[in-house]
Amino acid sequence: MERHIVGVVLASIFITMTLAFGKYGEDSFVFHVESKEHLEEVLSTTDSLETNDKIKFHKAEVIVCGDALNNIMDDIDTMERIASIDPDRVQLSICQSSIDEHNINIADFPQEVNIISNGLVRFLELQESGYKGIDME
Repeated sequence: MERHIVGVVLASIFITMTLAFGKYGEDSFVFHVESKEHLEEVLSTTDSLETNDKIKFHKAEVIVCGDALNNIMDDIDTMERIASIDPDRVQLSICQSSIDEHNINIADFPQEVNIISNGLVRFLELQESGYKGIDME
């Protein structure tokens, strides 16, 4: 009887984790970016991940912190590239302290973004929940 209960509990946990953190058998990625150049590399990488037959891409979150935020606000090409992102597949998150530090008006951003309090903490939380993490520092 105990084994049956343990099995039911484990199955319930697995189903809950799958629903909360992504589809079983599909990969989710989190990128931590602190430079404009790395952001451009990450955006190209997400395109490659989506089209790679060997990877079952589910979604990605790109966390932008530090000087990267300030540098991309003045770069028309990068802003256009950000505007073309499918927000259902790639979520852009921006660190609140970077917004404050660089006096960024988030309304000028070409796409809806997720404002987070701490980029590194968010990166670690997503890794803990099963995302594959790539820190571009």
